[in-house]
Amino acid sequence: MKLYHDPFSAPARAVRCFLLDEGIAFDEQVIDLMSGDHLAEGYDAVNPNRQVPVLVDGAFRLTESATILKYLADKYQSPTYPHDLMARARINETMDWFNTGFLFNFAYCLVYTSILPEFTTMSVVSRSDIEHMGAVKSRRYLEVLDRHMLAGHDYLCGNDITIADYHGASLANMGTAVDFDFSRYPNVTAWLARMADRPGWEPSFAAFNGFVAAMRAEPERMKALLAAHP
Repeated sequence: MKLYHDPFSAPARAVRCFLLDEGIAFDEQVIDLMSGDHLAEGYDAVNPNRQVPVLVDGAFRLTESATILKYLADKYQSPTYPHDLMARARINETMDWFNTGFLFNFAYCLVYTSILPEFTTMSVVSRSDIEHMGAVKSRRYLEVLDRHMLAGHDYLCGNDITIADYHGASLANMGTAVDFDFSRYPNVTAWLARMADRPGWEPSFAAFNGFVAAMRAEPERMKALLAAHP
């Protein structure tokens, strides 16, 4: 089994963290998005979308992180994706919730506008409008996450961790790249801290955390570096 990933990809971090937590043996190959490895000749044969993660299991290949998590949990009979129909439906619903409005507003409109070249080269006015929309709508999603989805229990779907937590936490954690203030969402803050205590979290998130620290220390240099890469 082989995982193609980049430590700066939130979906890839979720899969790698799950693999490490579950003790699943895998080979890995880093696809450096900053250097344009995903655009290199031949990578489209691995993933025609030229994205990460990609899981290759023999002759079988998957290219979407949420599906990869479901596949791995099923293959290795992980309790993080129980077979009970209603429990599984709740997990699927939660992962879809993160993949739709939350991902668009929090990731694309609020976080990526500050760190990805295709946004940082936009006019200040256009970027500001997108960020404002993302901030307003992200607050609504985070209120739902805090006051409903995480209210009264430790994880998204109850008191036991599920693959939805790996998926959702990796996306929510992107807020650290823009110093997003989670303090008004105590249940979200506690949940992210709980996930950060997982054994696979630190090795999966260390490079990203180092990047965030470098951005904070030298924001202008890091913006110039990002803009110089595809």
